[in-house]
Amino acid sequence: MKKLALAVLVGIFCLGATSAFAQTKQFIKSLNLAKIERVLPKGASLTPKIPGVYIPAGTNWVALERKVATAAQTAGFNLNARDARIIAYNPALLRQFEQEVGHPVFEGHPLPYEKGLATLRRNQAKFAQERANNEYDAKWAEFTKEHSVLLSDGSSSHVGNNQYNAFSEFAEDVYNFYTKYIGFENLPRMRNVFASDIEQVVCEFPIDSFRLLGANVDIPAKDYVVIVTNRNATTLVPRYILESQTDYRVIK
Repeated sequence: MKKLALAVLVGIFCLGATSAFAQTKQFIKSLNLAKIERVLPKGASLTPKIPGVYIPAGTNWVALERKVATAAQTAGFNLNARDARIIAYNPALLRQFEQEVGHPVFEGHPLPYEKGLATLRRNQAKFAQERANNEYDAKWAEFTKEHSVLLSDGSSSHVGNNQYNAFSEFAEDVYNFYTKYIGFENLPRMRNVFASDIEQVVCEFPIDSFRLLGANVDIPAKDYVVIVTNRNATTLVPRYILESQTDYRVIK
């Protein structure tokens, strides 16, 4: 019954029956592919919060489309990329899709502390190896050059040679760098155990360290991470605090 219902659901949407879904379909159908790309959100941009649908912090539209396609396949359906995209970009259809397939597109089960810690350390080791291979050095140098901005006193936010005036400036750069070059889909996520709507994504440094000029100290990647929350906060956090906190659990 569920498979039949979903087939009808997508069929209604794609064949233009007299429903809200059909109306949306007719609108999309009236556009060529180039126009669709201009009207719909860009794939690399982050999805907004969708009422009734759990979407992890840091998820972009491309990741949501992939998860819709995977959820359909797991439930025994074969959606093409176009159908998955239509579902992903329509909140009402996305909610109905989850009901029809019988499980959420994204699942978030808190892991026991030790397993969560192991997940964080695997991610740390992965990025440590990538930094050792200088995988991000050239892109980071190009990125910071492109994104330098003038401050109110006429100085630059990026002093050069990975030197910054404030923690917040570096944390914001890391976030923007991930958005452009790495993505957030495969990073460890953590959820607040007392407020389940608060999540954070753990971002390792793409470079070995940066220098905080005010304190004249180096901030090494082995000791710090950047945390991005789904409440638009980007923060530099000592690793020992991340690993010892009890208010958050890593989500599988």
